[in-house]
Amino acid sequence: LPLLIGDIFASFLTGQWIAHSGRLRPNALTGPLVLVAGSLLLWRMTIDTSNLTAALDMLVAGLGIGLMMQVFTMSIQNAVARADIGAATALGQSARAFGATLGVAVMGVIVNQHLPPHIAASITTGENVDHLGHAVRVSLEHALHPAFLFAAGAGVLLFFVVLWGVHDVPLRRSVDERPAA
Repeated sequence: LPLLIGDIFASFLTGQWIAHSGRLRPNALTGPLVLVAGSLLLWRMTIDTSNLTAALDMLVAGLGIGLMMQVFTMSIQNAVARADIGAATALGQSARAFGATLGVAVMGVIVNQHLPPHIAASITTGENVDHLGHAVRVSLEHALHPAFLFAAGAGVLLFFVVLWGVHDVPLRRSVDERPAA
């Protein structure tokens, strides 16, 4: 829930800022950096981390995601002719869904590879983490750390993709305008 709240809040503010400024690139560059910060905050959590701290860490990661969501959709829509906006948007959304699925799968593999087999079996029973034994919770903590570190690395990679791939072109004020070169 904190991740989604951060995502929605940042998406709202991003939309307002872009509508006012007409610029996409600042948010496109800030989003991955905030996401990396959120991933590193999640990476540093331990079994002694309070629920409030965990929620705030998730909120930061959500803010990073929210700073990017509209930016990438708008940059796609701004780059194509009116007749292609629907297809380009659909392709962008499909790529986002594929990337999210791949990211979750990779993070799941990382966590599963770092869990001892007997611990993995006890976690998949659907038990609440608070009711797991200390040893199981410590094993889960150690298995989650590399996954969040992977997420931070992916955010750094995304920053460089945005740095070289997203240009600050003027936004169209109407779908009838020609896309910028």
